[in-house]
Amino acid sequence: MSINFVQMKRKSDNERIEIVAAFESYISRGVTVKEAALQAGAPLSTIYRWQKAFGSDYEPVKRSADFGLSIADAIKKLVSTDDLAKSALLEACFKFMVWLRWPNKENEHQTLICSCMAAYCSAKGNAQSLAQIDTEYKQVILDNLNLDVLVRLSSVEGSATPWFYMDKIQDRRYTSADVLAVIVWYLISKDWSAKVPRKVNPRKPRVNNYHSDKPSLSKAYYLLRERAFKYRYDVSRTTFDKLWKTNAPAAPFLYVQSFVPGVEWLLDPAPDSFAEEIDSLMSDLNSRRLFFAHSRWAVEALKGILDPRALSETSFPEFPAELEALPVVGPALTVLIQTKLRSYKSAYHQYVSDDDIA
Repeated sequence: MSINFVQMKRKSDNERIEIVAAFESYISRGVTVKEAALQAGAPLSTIYRWQKAFGSDYEPVKRSADFGLSIADAIKKLVSTDDLAKSALLEACFKFMVWLRWPNKENEHQTLICSCMAAYCSAKGNAQSLAQIDTEYKQVILDNLNLDVLVRLSSVEGSATPWFYMDKIQDRRYTSADVLAVIVWYLISKDWSAKVPRKVNPRKPRVNNYHSDKPSLSKAYYLLRERAFKYRYDVSRTTFDKLWKTNAPAAPFLYVQSFVPGVEWLLDPAPDSFAEEIDSLMSDLNSRRLFFAHSRWAVEALKGILDPRALSETSFPEFPAELEALPVVGPALTVLIQTKLRSYKSAYHQYVSDDDIA
């Protein structure tokens, strides 16, 4: 596939937004920036220019102000001890599954909930059409299916709809979810409270304490680039910041998913085992409550670490008042991480001004 740049016509703002949305969707799946630009249908430099023009906080055109079930209400249902209808519980489950992967793509959530429910019903009863689906489950699909979705299938924007399969980072055995989990592990670890030994320069006493021992996203990026974490992810600071900003609300949940044995939320509707996995998850209220109790603690711990600017850009979901936070006892920071942190100060300017190499 190639792009005939000579024949490209001038794009409207909506068309540009759709192309940028497609580009970022491919990036979120682990595709390289060059391939993502090729698939989106515009030169990489042009896409970067459009991103800058729309600003860092732009969102694709939202054709509906109603995005259905909120993430807070979904969590409330998933931890509720009330006898809820199975269809309501399934919708809450699918909402959280979708949100965990794409917390910033709320306008796509209802479409993906429909996909999950369709896959579940197909596997459970071999249904091939809406008419063959049980009424209560069919209503969930109808409540979340917008005609807009069907119209988009034949447009450029239709190709940007996320898919559940998570590509491995740079052909390795892990994904961006694994990277986000270890970043949170570092940020909320208790080990950083023990001060890192420093060489004192008596001629520059004010410089010695310029960088505190408190963890930060800058240090997390430094450790990632220094390959001090379990997972390797060679990206620029710009790409790192975008990864964090895009997924920060879900990052504490991914941490719990990775470091606490229990329920599995990163499920793919495509395999035949999907319905069985969902039924297992739905039948285990205690494990769901434990997961969200740990997640509440992780969210609160992260809020205590992030600086005010990072917090202002992140909207964490609310938890039911009756759900108490339960601490996670994570593994200690490795010797390699603690050793690398000793040299962070001297490397600081290199890693905050690195050029884009993604």
